[in-house]
Amino acid sequence: MGKKEEYFDYLKNKNLRVATVSGILANISKESSYNSKAVGDGGLSFGLCQWYKTRKDKLIKYASDRNLDYQDAYVQLDFMIYELTNDYKQTWEFIKTVPNTKQGAYDSAYKFCKYYEIPADTINRAKERGNLAMNLFQEFYNTSTVTKKLSNEEMADEVISGKYGNGETRKQMLTALGYNYQDIQNIVNEKLGINNKRQINLDDVANKVIFGFYGNGEDRKINLARDGYNYDEVQDLVNKKLRGY
Repeated sequence: MGKKEEYFDYLKNKNLRVATVSGILANISKESSYNSKAVGDGGLSFGLCQWYKTRKDKLIKYASDRNLDYQDAYVQLDFMIYELTNDYKQTWEFIKTVPNTKQGAYDSAYKFCKYYEIPADTINRAKERGNLAMNLFQEFYNTSTVTKKLSNEEMADEVISGKYGNGETRKQMLTALGYNYQDIQNIVNEKLGINNKRQINLDDVANKVIFGFYGNGEDRKINLARDGYNYDEVQDLVNKKLRGY
């Protein structure tokens, strides 16, 4: 088992989703190639996440206060979570609740890069890491699926909560777990009253987009996907509304 797999197991055992961990590891891969002793920026950056200057000092203090070795990978992973939960709360809340899908992994990596790592050329690197996270998710997901078989009703509730994404991604994930996609989707539709409420709901969402609730550009795509909406469908409605103004 390599470092990547070991770090995955360590973070997954902290009750984090595969998509969340995939996003984190995509960033660590690009920052340090999973090397906890990596040095960058002429000695100013250090470790798995290449903590820079004062953040490097905080890592060293965190370890020292606990009589631990700051060069140890698992100490650094614990510090990363400590830093996220204390200094980057919005980022932490977002990445730990992304849907457990390839898109969720992309979103986790993108947000982690943009708001926690903050490298040069942030947006392009965030997209690159998002794509890597999707590959990691595909690699890890098959070894991390739940072993308890849920009833169709229970699985429908899981789907509604956002854990299984949308469209083809949802179909693939449910099929891989041994469920009949259409059976589950029928229950989901019944629970949500999809057919009657969908257009009203999309109209509401489009108005929120116009007033800035979902942000712009890539952030808008991520935020809409997180809430279970198809970006192209919503954006098309937004464009129609704006042309009518």
